[in-house]
Amino acid sequence: MLLDVTLTIPKGRDSTMTKQTKPWCTQGARLALTALLPLAGVACTAGSTGQSQAALLGTGAGGSPGTGPIGPVNGGWAPIPVYPARAFQASKTTSSTVTLTWNEPGGNGQTILYRQLYDLAGNPDGSREAIHTYTSLPAGSMTFTDSNVVVRKMLLSIGGIADYHPIQPDHMIRYDLVEVASGYSDCELLPGGDTCATSSAYAYTQGAVAYGAGRLQLRVHVAQATSGASNLHVRAELSPYNETWLDSTQNDFAAGSNITYDLVTDAIGSRSDIQYLDLWTPDSDGICVDDVQLKVDDTTTFHQSFAPCRWVGNGGAEIFLPFTTLRSSAQWQAYNPYRYEAGPPPVTFVGFNAEGLTSYLDAVVGSQLRDTIPTPASGNDAKLGAKTSITRTDATHLHVQQHLKNLHVVWDGIDFGTLDADPSYDLVIHHGDPVCAGWCVDVENAKGNSSYTGWTDYILDVLSLGVVAEIHAQVNDRLENALSKSTSSLPDPGSFGYCFVHGTTHLNDPVPLASFWDDGTQTPFDEGSLTVCFYPSSN
Repeated sequence: MLLDVTLTIPKGRDSTMTKQTKPWCTQGARLALTALLPLAGVACTAGSTGQSQAALLGTGAGGSPGTGPIGPVNGGWAPIPVYPARAFQASKTTSSTVTLTWNEPGGNGQTILYRQLYDLAGNPDGSREAIHTYTSLPAGSMTFTDSNVVVRKMLLSIGGIADYHPIQPDHMIRYDLVEVASGYSDCELLPGGDTCATSSAYAYTQGAVAYGAGRLQLRVHVAQATSGASNLHVRAELSPYNETWLDSTQNDFAAGSNITYDLVTDAIGSRSDIQYLDLWTPDSDGICVDDVQLKVDDTTTFHQSFAPCRWVGNGGAEIFLPFTTLRSSAQWQAYNPYRYEAGPPPVTFVGFNAEGLTSYLDAVVGSQLRDTIPTPASGNDAKLGAKTSITRTDATHLHVQQHLKNLHVVWDGIDFGTLDADPSYDLVIHHGDPVCAGWCVDVENAKGNSSYTGWTDYILDVLSLGVVAEIHAQVNDRLENALSKSTSSLPDPGSFGYCFVHGTTHLNDPVPLASFWDDGTQTPFDEGSLTVCFYPSSN
């Protein structure tokens, strides 16, 4: 029996990986969150106890190292001197290895690391087994890498010893780190408490093929059971560190609507970084969804229909599809995107066509408008307005015009009321200049274009440029990745870079790199597309 347990799983989820809980963490748990890395989160449930919170912070039931001997003290029993590990997590995974890290408190007799395998459906695959035992570890940072390379197992068959490969691509694994009090050999419950303190972490291994994730899209079909259009705030999550508040220039969440939303790519560097799909709203209103489809680099990687439809909102309901549901689906296993370069790893993203770029910019700005956590910064009704337009000026300049509505602006204590705005900005490609030594896209010449001037215009400028960080941190990274991988084998890689495509090719116009490899099955990069290009003459 284990008394002090810290369970590290995706945030807000329970250990069954089938549902989500939404209560906020205690103050202690929130402090502990700062120590965690992208492959793990902290579960905080309404049933959290003082003992589990103590374990999370590494205090445990036994106080601190150096506690006195066990025995009756003033009519009671002194606590067992066992000290739980802190910040136990899977900090890195590949398709065949898991790296675990933790802060060892010291003062324990043994530290035993256990592994529990799961099949694709999330069912335990065999029993939990001990994979490493430490004796009297001192306090300090610890790292352990679980690898197929170092694991061998005696098989009861002809051949005797054979390689054993427990770590499989695209699988979930649970690790338990059991600290055993000094002077004890196993876990037991005594009058002074339990002789063990356990911390647990889930790891999610990478896929066998290292597919990237340059573009993410989610199609949501709203069933007729939904009564009319809704101003719902719906958040889509793909991991504890990736979220998009859905918004578009269409009639969002109307009964019968079937809109494909671009998603931001924060913390999703590859398809394997997708841990789950979660649709949730903080609103009391709701929509009933009967079909969802997730795409990575314009290729379906998951699709599921619901009969009857499933509610998002309408009393706190949500759609949560865990890691195992995604990985066991036929679409995930059959995923085969178009490869512009075979790799490894394969190049499956080389840029946005005009529609895709517009949709992506809408996703970035719309998510900022609809975000209600901790409060709706632009008012509860703020959203995208009329359709966004883009205009190509030349190969390195693109003008963007967006439209925002129902903005409730309060600045410096002054309530300016609700207003609309038409922010515009330019996307400018730089190369080998003070802005960018290599190739990059910059956001410049921003204008708020609101019905008010002064401070309100300034606030709208800032608001409209939520796109800046996303362009800098996400789009540039992915285009740079495509540029380096796609041109490294070419005779003159210096002739390649980014460009905004001209719809009608003219002499000396940059040519989309995709046209060199496209077999005719892909959508051409049209006027205003942003992609990797071949420059006929040096620019």
